[in-house]
Amino acid sequence: MDLIKKITQKYFSKRLLNDLVPEEWIQAILDSNSSRKKGKCGELKLISILKRLGFKEVKNWKDFNKLNKCVARFSKVFSIKKVQENLNVKIKAKKQGKKLDLIVKYKNKRFLIEAKHLNTSGGGQDKQISELIEILNLKEKTPNISYVSFLDGSYSNILLSNSKAGDKLKTQRKEIKKYLRKNPNNYWLNTAGFRNLFSDLTKF
Repeated sequence: MDLIKKITQKYFSKRLLNDLVPEEWIQAILDSNSSRKKGKCGELKLISILKRLGFKEVKNWKDFNKLNKCVARFSKVFSIKKVQENLNVKIKAKKQGKKLDLIVKYKNKRFLIEAKHLNTSGGGQDKQISELIEILNLKEKTPNISYVSFLDGSYSNILLSNSKAGDKLKTQRKEIKKYLRKNPNNYWLNTAGFRNLFSDLTKF
């Protein structure tokens, strides 16, 4: 009887949870997990491109400072605080403690990169696009620091095209152009643009 009672209590507790939790919350959690996975795939994709161009992935500051061509992922070793101290940057994002994805070093140049993958707009996706646009508005005193917003997926092609657009898409395009004019050291890139940027850079 005790076992049946426990099973029954567990069933009703689970049923109650499902009845009370709004469907929108569940979808938001699913979207969040999906975007994290896609973001991680974006990181790996960029690292793979860089490795083919001769960059080495490093795990510590000693190697980062020693090598001319390398890439590191934001982590406990490459935390926001450590990056600010070692690169003498502020990373003044509206979201305090905002963690980017990659740091790329080529000779005296440093690229701080946020990578996302989106196929559609709406809901959580619009928030992610806003975060990428915000990155373009960041600026450091030293001219060798660039911020890169990398967007992979079909929505990246829509944003970069000259196709007809509704108000939301028009606003996104307008903001991207505005911040790129304001901060010419920064970049908004898709996969082809990323590959071309670092391929051209390493020719010199």
